[in-house]
Amino acid sequence: MVLAVIGFVVYSTMAPKERLITTSTGSAEDVGKEVAVQSGTHIKPPERGQYSSDPPTSGQHYSIPGQAPISWGYHGSQASAEYWLHNLEHGGIVILYNCPTGCSEDETAIGYFISNAPKDAQFREVKIVAVGYSIPGHKFALLAWGWRQFMESWDADAAERFYEAHINHGPEPMP
Repeated sequence: MVLAVIGFVVYSTMAPKERLITTSTGSAEDVGKEVAVQSGTHIKPPERGQYSSDPPTSGQHYSIPGQAPISWGYHGSQASAEYWLHNLEHGGIVILYNCPTGCSEDETAIGYFISNAPKDAQFREVKIVAVGYSIPGHKFALLAWGWRQFMESWDADAAERFYEAHINHGPEPMP
């Protein structure tokens, strides 16, 4: 019994601490470029949203159980804005990658980033989605409700700063 207690104490003091990220406030939120917010009304397929920016950071989107919002995590496929905008509305972050001829090293790095990103302190989950998307003139885009940041090469540090600045800032923050 004594050995079990000692083992528990040693394990609990040596176990890795859960990494949590706290949402930024004030000037710390000014990461990326602010984009005018459009109404986040729900539409039904096959209707398509009308957006004032590409990629959009807000606007019309689908609400389909099991499909929109998209499940958090890395997705090795393309998805239209109508699906992932719902993730932004819920306060999540979307990583878009534009790899028409393939970019497996970058995709692997993005998947690694998501699997090792700190959880948000409010819901204790990593609220990031990564999907393929044809980004005009850029290779990567980080999106939050009303915010975006373009990157020409994958930068995990910049992605984490964007994530911390904008997590749970959508109009419907929820898991």
